[in-house]
Amino acid sequence: SNSIRSSIAQRKQEIEVLELIGATKRYIRGPYLAEAGAMAFLTCLIAIAITYGLFQVCKDLVGNQLGYLQLSQHIHFLSKQTIISVLIIATVAGIISAYLCVKNINTGWAASQKNKL
Repeated sequence: SNSIRSSIAQRKQEIEVLELIGATKRYIRGPYLAEAGAMAFLTCLIAIAITYGLFQVCKDLVGNQLGYLQLSQHIHFLSKQTIISVLIIATVAGIISAYLCVKNINTGWAASQKNKL
């Protein structure tokens, strides 16, 4: 949400011009929502990759230190379905947070913010 808010502040003049020529809400909001969805998806993917790497390190450590208990055979990372679900939820959450941030766009928002930003 903060990244999208910053992006909106940087593009205030573009939004104002689009508002003045009568662009639709969807046309103005769409790029911000797509950007938020992409950022959320990539961030979640990176987080899962880092978590998987840490999981492997810990699994190897447990396997080496407590090999006699044979725990490493029973410890598994998240299933593919869980990973996909987490990616979808993160992407949707990113889009929703961006929507809450940009919901005032195309209501004369940019023109009324001239002196505030």
